[in-house]
Amino acid sequence: AESVPTSAAADHGSADPPLDIATLRAQTREQLRAADLPRPGTDEAANPPAATVPREVLQERQAQLDEYEKADRRLKELTHPETSPEKLAEVARADLRRVEEKLAAPASSRDPAKGATDADRGDTKQAIEAAKAELKEAQARLEASRAEISKAGPAQEAMRQERDSLFQQLATLRAAGQDRSSVLAAAASPTARRLEQERLTNETLKAAVVSLRIKEAEARLDRAQKLAEVRELNVRLNEARARVAQRSLDQLQSRYRALAESRQRDLKRAAETEETRAEQSDDPLDRYRAGRLAELLDLEARIVRLEQALAAGTKPDLEEQKALADRALDDFAEIKQLLDDQSVSRLDALRLTNDFRRIGPERERLLRNEQASIEAQLQFYENGLSNVELELIEDAQADQMERDALIERLDAARQGPARDEFATLDVRHRDLLLRQRVALNGLVARASQTMEQVLRRRRVLEDEYGFIRTHIFWVRDQDSLGLPVVYQAARELRRLARGVLALVLEASNRKLWGSYSTEFLSAAVASLVLPLGLLRLRRFLRRRMAHALPPSHLHGHASVPRRAVQTVRIPGAGPDVVTTHEVGGDA
Repeated sequence: AESVPTSAAADHGSADPPLDIATLRAQTREQLRAADLPRPGTDEAANPPAATVPREVLQERQAQLDEYEKADRRLKELTHPETSPEKLAEVARADLRRVEEKLAAPASSRDPAKGATDADRGDTKQAIEAAKAELKEAQARLEASRAEISKAGPAQEAMRQERDSLFQQLATLRAAGQDRSSVLAAAASPTARRLEQERLTNETLKAAVVSLRIKEAEARLDRAQKLAEVRELNVRLNEARARVAQRSLDQLQSRYRALAESRQRDLKRAAETEETRAEQSDDPLDRYRAGRLAELLDLEARIVRLEQALAAGTKPDLEEQKALADRALDDFAEIKQLLDDQSVSRLDALRLTNDFRRIGPERERLLRNEQASIEAQLQFYENGLSNVELELIEDAQADQMERDALIERLDAARQGPARDEFATLDVRHRDLLLRQRVALNGLVARASQTMEQVLRRRRVLEDEYGFIRTHIFWVRDQDSLGLPVVYQAARELRRLARGVLALVLEASNRKLWGSYSTEFLSAAVASLVLPLGLLRLRRFLRRRMAHALPPSHLHGHASVPRRAVQTVRIPGAGPDVVTTHEVGGDA
């Protein structure tokens, strides 16, 4: 039989008499099957003792027994887990050592481009995509582990509050049990004593359930405290894994960059060789073939450069801009929460003021740098994509006239092989164009996504600026009104009343009408000089404000647009692309 105390044991105070849970459960099942309320018109001897217990009392006991069984099962799972916190910490430390050893291993010094083929470049490109996915997953795990640490403190505090609440419930149930014992002692009839005894059993069982829940709450709190080291180790482990994934991605991108540059150099040398052959050849077919091959080799070199940009990434980086936009959104939400709490301190008011001053220049830099750069890239890639689409539509029609003239100059025996060579060149040209379209589509898609993040960050900054500008003047950064302020206002009103009364008395004295006092003359001069001083002070303050907050569209007055020349290095574009754009105002 299972016998448990009805309190949290002797540690929590005097214990109530123990209950035999197994026997009590069996008795309750029997009573629920046989018992019912006594029928009217029958004496007590006609009803068995079990039948004197109301059904609702037995049903309440059955519910408490079920709750006890659930709490006992949860407590056993907490006290005898499949994996203890100590074991989890040991596993995390072992994983951390392995990852740190991997980080400490030196990088390979072998030349990645030596003996490489196009297949190696394709495999490296696929490995880069896999490494990016692995890095993203590692960063997500790292953020989750950090969020778990930030939530651990409030969760433990909630567990302590729950435990304290259970202690209060236990004290209340013990007091109710003592009251029930008093009622039982004062019962007059056997039926009343039987009923009060069953109710006292229910009260005792309720106390046993709460006592078990207290043990469960303490076991859960103890496990949460032991898991604190595991959470710290998980953060360090995920940070190390993220560094390993980042280093692996950097190495793969460096290898792909070296392979792509080596391939570009080979293609350019081959193109120069073909151009030289075209210049030196006297045969028109050889000259045309060599010139066409030089063009195709040069096109493939540009395609390799575009594929390198697609695999290695360009600046501004998409993930970086997304992180900046998310951070701006979080800052805005923090400021909203700060004002919603209605508990703004002087430090909070200072932070709002600093944010108010920061947002304008930050938005200007965003327009001048990131947005201008990504707009130039997007325009360049879109233009290249349009040219590719046009070439795919026209295909070999542009060269048909030149080829027909060339074939007419050849002997009849060479005309057939010449047409076959032209068809082979057309197929290769089309394959290269399709390959270029795929690369440009990827670059345009990524540039568009980066532009969306830049614009999202810009919108957040503008909304944050407008929100602060709307609410900053209503933020209280001084003490609220009180009795000292009222007393000061009363004193000022008395002084004002005495001054007004003195002026009225002087104005009613006819003897003073013809004379001018020094105060009157000073006030007249001040009324003439004061407007000029105020105008000069206004200009001075505007200059100071313009220095502290640079003019921008956000500050209520557009700045004079100025033309800036920016050199943007775009992979695959050959020489640097020079873009001119307006900055300031609504650039």
